[in-house]
Amino acid sequence: MLKQAQSNFLPHWQYQPHLPGLTGIYLNASLRTFVFGLSGIFIPIFILQRGGTFSDVFLFFLLAAGSQLFLIWLILPVLRRWGPDWSIALSLLLQIGFFLALFLTDYRFFLLWPAAIFLAFLVPLYWLPYHLAFVNLGDQKRLGQQLGIINILTRLAAALAPLLGGLIIQYFHYHALWLFIAFLSFLSILPIFWDEYDKKEQNIAPRDVWHLFRQKTYRPFVLSFIGTGLEGALYGVIWPLFLFQVLRRLVTLGAISSLALFLSVLLAWQVGRWVDHQPEKVLRFGSRLNALNWLLKPLLFSPYFFALMDSLYQLGGLLVWLPFAALTYRQARQRPLVFLAGREFFIHLGWVLGLLLSWGFYYLTHSWWLIFSGGFIALLLVGQVANHGFAARPEFS
Repeated sequence: MLKQAQSNFLPHWQYQPHLPGLTGIYLNASLRTFVFGLSGIFIPIFILQRGGTFSDVFLFFLLAAGSQLFLIWLILPVLRRWGPDWSIALSLLLQIGFFLALFLTDYRFFLLWPAAIFLAFLVPLYWLPYHLAFVNLGDQKRLGQQLGIINILTRLAAALAPLLGGLIIQYFHYHALWLFIAFLSFLSILPIFWDEYDKKEQNIAPRDVWHLFRQKTYRPFVLSFIGTGLEGALYGVIWPLFLFQVLRRLVTLGAISSLALFLSVLLAWQVGRWVDHQPEKVLRFGSRLNALNWLLKPLLFSPYFFALMDSLYQLGGLLVWLPFAALTYRQARQRPLVFLAGREFFIHLGWVLGLLLSWGFYYLTHSWWLIFSGGFIALLLVGQVANHGFAARPEFS
């Protein structure tokens, strides 16, 4: 009787115990994106509202990003000994620790600094196996469409998250948000152990990365990765601080982010198809378009204007990050772990540079426009891969 019921209602689990292809990554990434969508834009503001200063915000993210420059090399043996599933699972357990540390920061502010260390560990533990899965399982003829699918799923998951996060903070306090996120982080572990990808990697040394990226062919990627980190620091830390200083309402702040993400979902599939045909051309156009967006962001002070600019930014972001990921994964197929370890290192080096420059410009000039001009420069650096398209087309064996 039980077998008959399984045959009728659960054929997937009876005949195929593992999720096919990238399905586990899709599900996990969607849950994880929802988690950080609930919290990400509010973390810099949380530090300020707990009695921290702008310097505390910069120091928090500097500690996290700077630590990752060293922790990446300590994490590589995890992929060799335990494989990607346990690396991601460990990352998600540390993610729970990160949000519980933020929960306790309400009572002891010094716990903010251990939270930064949790964040430093969990990021490379998650992203290295995530990118390796796409390199090893991605269909090279349909890679843009596969990236479009995961962008649709993650952006849908993230679209309501900032608004929901703002409502939870307003009506139930930060405590409720951190506990809710910790519970969701635990749930997001499960799909990783259900998929079919669990390839263990060979061990590598830092010198392998230096030797690879010293080659002339790979130099555009170094600039592009540094630009990615620089732009990530501006959008992840500086932009929320700017919005909060101007708007002062967390629900409005969350609604702007939600609207921007929802609108970008509508284009993700089509952009993925464009990327399969002309990734360099799409990236070149998208990086220049979003670079101009950074110059316009601080010029007007209206919630409607911010909503418009952030929506255009998210739409333009598809034209940047989908082709950027596709070109990165194609190049990584030659030496996946060496290339992706370098990718993580240079991106977080960009984060450190972005935070230091923004911190200095803020206290020396108090000019938001000057700080945001760093986003313009960062995206021009990201576009270096498209300007040297030959570097993104390796020969496959």
